[in-house]
Amino acid sequence: MRQVFLISDLHLGGPPDVWNADDTIKQTGFQICNAYADLHDFVHWVMDLGEMATPEQVELVVNGDIVDFLAENEPPEDRARTFLSDQDRVITKLDKIVERTRVVAGEGFFDALRLFLAKGHRLTFVLGNHDVELSLPRVRRHLEQEILESEGKLFRFVYDGEAYSIGKLVIEHGNRYDCWNQIDYSGLRQERSALSRGILVPEEMRTKFLFVAPPGTFLVIQFMNTIKSRYRFVDLLKPETSAVIPLLLALEPSLLKNLIRIMEIGQIGGALLQRGVDEDGVTKRSGDLKAQGCTPASTLEAVLTYELGGDDAALFLNGDQTTSGDLAAVEGHPVRAWLEAAYSSLSEKASSLSKLIRSEVTDQVTKKLRIALQRLNAKSLDFEVNTEGGETYLDAARRLTRDGRAEVVVFGHTHLPKDVRLGDGDFPRYLNTGTWADVMKLPDAVLAEGLAGDAALEEFLDAIRANNFGKYVKRFLSYVEVCVKDNGDGNVESARLYSFCGKGSAREKPLTNRLG
Repeated sequence: MRQVFLISDLHLGGPPDVWNADDTIKQTGFQICNAYADLHDFVHWVMDLGEMATPEQVELVVNGDIVDFLAENEPPEDRARTFLSDQDRVITKLDKIVERTRVVAGEGFFDALRLFLAKGHRLTFVLGNHDVELSLPRVRRHLEQEILESEGKLFRFVYDGEAYSIGKLVIEHGNRYDCWNQIDYSGLRQERSALSRGILVPEEMRTKFLFVAPPGTFLVIQFMNTIKSRYRFVDLLKPETSAVIPLLLALEPSLLKNLIRIMEIGQIGGALLQRGVDEDGVTKRSGDLKAQGCTPASTLEAVLTYELGGDDAALFLNGDQTTSGDLAAVEGHPVRAWLEAAYSSLSEKASSLSKLIRSEVTDQVTKKLRIALQRLNAKSLDFEVNTEGGETYLDAARRLTRDGRAEVVVFGHTHLPKDVRLGDGDFPRYLNTGTWADVMKLPDAVLAEGLAGDAALEEFLDAIRANNFGKYVKRFLSYVEVCVKDNGDGNVESARLYSFCGKGSAREKPLTNRLG
C-alpha cells in the first residue's frame, strides 16, 4: 500500500510585515504563509507515520506554488518580476526563502524535507505558476542540494507540464485549467535549453523563442504588488483572478485608468502565449492541450462584463472606459524595456493615489461594494468543501476519470479545499489540497440588506481604513491523504481531506480554522 500525503500552495517567501510598537503596520510585507512552524511539524508527523511502514511506501507530494517568487518583492532595489532568468539572482532569492522558514530551533521546512528523504521516504515536487523559476537548470540543482544528502534518494520534480500519476491517482497543480495562469511550457523548455548551454538570448527575441509569463502573473506584478501597501488584503484573495477587480474599483474609482493599463499588459501577455490556430480555427496556446486553450478577457470592460454582467459593469465604469492599446504598436519592441516602462508608470500613479476610501460612504459606493463582494464570495471565497463553485475544475476531473482511467484527481491552485464525489460511490472523486497560506473569507452578513448588512459592511470598511484584516483571515492548513493499493491496477483504497492541527490532532474534519 502506498500512503500519499499531498499539500500545495505553500507560497513560501516574501518579506513579512514590519510592525510598530503600538501594533500598527509600519511597512506592509508580502508574506502570506505564516505557518512555517506547522509545515515543519507536518513533515515530521508524516515521517513518524513512515516509521511504522516500509519507508518508500510513504510519499509526500508538494503540488505546486511551493515558493512564491512573485512575493519576493523588496522595492525599490529588488522588485519582483514576471519572470527572472538570471539564475544567480533566483538562487539568492531561494536561499532567502529557505532561511526565513527556519523558525523551529533553527530548522525549517526544507531541513525537515532533507531528513524525510534521508529516512528513505518518497518526496515529489510539482511545479506551479508562482515558482516557475524552480525549473531552471542551476536553480533546480541548487534546490536538490538543499534537500538531498546524497544521490539516489527517492526525490522527483515534475516541472514540464506533466501530471503525476500513482496508480489511479492523478495529481497536477491545476493552473492549466485557468486562462489567466496557463504556463507556456514550450517557451519554458526553450529557456531552459538555452540556459543549460550558457547561451544568452537577447530579450527582444523572448516573444518568439523564450518563456513569457501568463496574464495572471502580469496582474500580480504590475498591479497587486504595486498597490498592496494601500490594499493589504489584495493577495489574500487567491488565486489571482479578475474577480478582485470590481472590489478595488468600488473602493477606489481612481484606479480605473491604472486597471485599463494593466489590462493592456495582460492583453500583451495573453497574445504572446497564442502561437497560431489549429485546423478548426481555435487558438493554440503554447505548451498546453488544445482542449484547454482559452484567452482571458483583454479589456477592463470585458472583464467587468464577464464578472458582473453588462448593467453592473456600466456602474463600475461610470462611462469613462477607454480602449486598450493596439498590440501592433508594440510589436517587435523589447519586452523587458516595455514592461519596465509600464511598471514605472504604474508605480508612480500608485504612489500618488488619493486617500483609500472617503470617510463618508455614498449609496453608490455601498451598492458597488455589495455587488463586488457578492461576486467574490460566489467565485473565489467558497469553503463549502463538498461543492465546487465552478464547472472548470469539475469538468477537468471528469475528463481525467472517464472510463476508469483514474479514480481520484487532486488539484491545488485555487486555494479552496475540496472533496467532491463525481458519481454515486466513493470513486471517482475530485479533491483540492487548498493552501497553507492565509486566505480571506468574508462573512455572509456583509452581503445582507438592511441594518445588519450595513453594520457589517461598515465594519469591513473600518478594517480597510485601518489596513488590518485579522478578523477576516483564515488558516486551514489543509492536506489530502490517499492510499493506493500495490496491486497491478493501482486502485485507490481511500482518499480524504483533512486539516493539520498539530501532531496530537493531525486529522481534523471538517476543515478547522487555526486562527479561531
